[in-house]
Amino acid sequence: MSELRRQLGSLIVCGFDNAVLPANLNSLLEQGSLGGIILFARNYVSSSKLTSLTKTISAISNGRAFIAVDQEGGRVVRFDGDFPVFPSPLHFGKRNDLEGFSNGTSVTAKALRTHGVNLNLVPVCDLDPEDS
Repeated sequence: MSELRRQLGSLIVCGFDNAVLPANLNSLLEQGSLGGIILFARNYVSSSKLTSLTKTISAISNGRAFIAVDQEGGRVVRFDGDFPVFPSPLHFGKRNDLEGFSNGTSVTAKALRTHGVNLNLVPVCDLDPEDS
């Protein structure tokens, strides 16, 4: 694989359909030709299987790959069941509950880190068109 192709591939984060990393992504991660993996609800079976999956991704990529999820809270939750889940940021904002928001995001971040996820795609700023 050409160096340019590897470098371009390293800018891409992609997902897959089930809880097992496909062989083609495995080889791209191993070669450093994929920037990371994004996980969705379809990839989540349990927290223990999540940890196993992220350890595999990290080991194959020598720790180079992003392991991402969009775990905002509220309607946007990819991991649930035995994973900590909180209301949406909007819920806390409407109640002016900075302490609840801070606790929810902190617990979520720690759980993600514990399970090997190193990038949460939660927005840093949401605008509510109903509140203008």
